[in-house]
Amino acid sequence: METLDQITAFHNEYVVNFLQQGTRADFFSQEADECPETFRDHAVEPGSGFSNHSIELGTVELQDPIAWQSTEPLERVRALISSVANGRRSGLVAKNVQKDLDYLLQSWQQTAHNGPMRAFLWEDLEPVLTRLDGGWPDEVRDRLGMVDLDPTLLYPGAGIDICVFRYSIKRVPKEDSGNRLALRPTVFDDRLAENFCTSQPALGFGHSVDLTKSEKLVREVVHPAIKLRADELWAAGTVRAQPDADLTEARTYHLLKLSQFCDANFQAAFEATDEDLFR
Repeated sequence: METLDQITAFHNEYVVNFLQQGTRADFFSQEADECPETFRDHAVEPGSGFSNHSIELGTVELQDPIAWQSTEPLERVRALISSVANGRRSGLVAKNVQKDLDYLLQSWQQTAHNGPMRAFLWEDLEPVLTRLDGGWPDEVRDRLGMVDLDPTLLYPGAGIDICVFRYSIKRVPKEDSGNRLALRPTVFDDRLAENFCTSQPALGFGHSVDLTKSEKLVREVVHPAIKLRADELWAAGTVRAQPDADLTEARTYHLLKLSQFCDANFQAAFEATDEDLFR
């Protein structure tokens, strides 16, 4: 019998060898040697993907890795991202500043791996990201279930700088059917994480485990990594609060919310895996 540590190690090896073989590229092909297993033709669920090209997506990136991988000073990266993000909403982005950020993002993404990119459907967090009230980075972190972004553990007293990109689903490559390769996340698309729970296959998208226990679900997808651009940067801020430590309770509530989508077979799967959470 394999131990959990052995299973985790085996899974992490799979992630490195079959999901992150290359770097973000300008061109995507399902037949390329470095194509992540998630998006290979034989692995894509029939009928999956999005045919509605009016959908907008959002993704969250950490600012520190952008600095490390681009070899630019962290303070310059933070200032540049903040300047473009603030100017984006006011319509006052200087062309030279946007050009500098595009160069910076290009440098970062030349070394960033090409593993499946996780994204959320913009409309599900649009109220939060339109208002940008104080504490919005904490709320985005919690609504997306990003429990690992805990500033009390990673950067005590400093916070975690994030940036949010907003882009059209038209930026996502197509599969042979013409649908965009924005797919339902599964356990095979990333490293194992306690804050992840697969949604029903027929839905075509997943749902993040909301740490705030909101009644509303945030839909999420994975898609081939794209090179993000300066004109897609929407907001920048700092996560400062500790996430809710009761992940078991958040996951339980999440499963209850998912039950509204479930057929009898999927409910049976819940009973076989997570029934103990409801006791």
